[in-house]
Parts: sequence; C-alpha cells; structure tokens
Amino acid sequence: MSNAPAIAEKVSITGVGISNIDIEELISIFNQTIEEKNKIQVCVTPVNCLVYANKKEFLKNL
Repeated sequence: MSNAPAIAEKVSITGVGISNIDIEELISIFNQTIEEKNKIQVCVTPVNCLVYANKKEFLKNL
C-alpha cells in the first residue's frame, strides 16, 4: 500500500481520532484507492455513538 491516498489529519472527538473529511474528499479517496487497486479500512460511525460510548464506562474500556 505504498501508494495509498493521503488521509486528512485526525481530530480528537471524545479521545477518538477521527479523520476530518467531507463527502467529496471521501469519494476522491475511494476512487483513488479503487483505481490503484489498493485496499483500505473504513469505519463510519455517527458522532452520537462516540459520545454515548464515552459516557459509558464499560464501553470506554473495550
């Protein structure tokens, strides 16, 4: 994966590193990854789930 697309610098939301990108950047990254036949991991989580997990001690420790 030496040619993997550059991902935006992460920001911390409740202590979790989140890539601060918009939908156009996301599509561009996906297109570049597909064209170069690379593989990347993507996790999409609504921010309210991060806030909820941060409030629950048993989830913070997973």
